[in-house]
Amino acid sequence: MSVIILDLDNCISDDEWRVEFIDWNHPDPWHEYHRVHMFDDPANTHLWEGASLVCVFTGRPEVHRETTIHWLSWMGVPEPFMLAMRPTGSKERSAVIKERALKELLQHVSARHITAYDDQPDIVQMYINNGIRAEQVKIHDTCAY
Repeated sequence: MSVIILDLDNCISDDEWRVEFIDWNHPDPWHEYHRVHMFDDPANTHLWEGASLVCVFTGRPEVHRETTIHWLSWMGVPEPFMLAMRPTGSKERSAVIKERALKELLQHVSARHITAYDDQPDIVQMYINNGIRAEQVKIHDTCAY
């Protein structure tokens, strides 16, 4: 079994054009960024080639689950796939959310069968600290933070 964990934005989804929609003066700075039509994002589709199971771990809020599932299916992510998202309203760091999802996955799959890709170095390090082969993959260098 070969399991691939992928980040969504800037790892498989080229979100560079959406970064301008982040509004740090808004109570929810990412609201418009997540709301705009991600179907215009090009995708990094080669990352899931050969995987038995694709797991997408994202900081995108749960309220966007339906749209995100449609986009992943539209881009050809093999089904069934696992989608772990930020609980709506959560302010936890993405690394905390993704580590929680990883712990759940590790109850079913050995770490030796998992490879993870993320654009954030702290998240890549979290995977490594949990015994997962991990690599930083980012489509662009535009900072969203």
